[in-house]
Amino acid sequence: MIALLLTLLAQAAPPSVLTLAEAERVARESLQEGNLKFHLYGKKLRGSFALVRTKGFGGRESWLLIKHRDEHSKEGYDANDHDFSAVSGRSLAQIASQVESGGPSSKEPAPQST
Repeated sequence: MIALLLTLLAQAAPPSVLTLAEAERVARESLQEGNLKFHLYGKKLRGSFALVRTKGFGGRESWLLIKHRDEHSKEGYDANDHDFSAVSGRSLAQIASQVESGGPSSKEPAPQST
């Protein structure tokens, strides 16, 4: 959360925002307005994103995560090619089968292979 807020401080907040408390206020206001812009610097998600509130199906509130086109965008990207945990390296199918069989929980990542 702190990295997200610092990114807001640097890019989305007005130049007058100078403290973490002010950045938190800007983030809170952006979420209340239904439009939060931020950057991620993870293993699988990198670059500029927006979290946007919509009415969704049946009028229920929904949120869309939108990836902006930037230097981290890849033509032809398919999320199904990356269906593994960034923490454990296990596929989503492996995680699901271990949970169903009473194996390690998602809170206990499997050792990564080297």
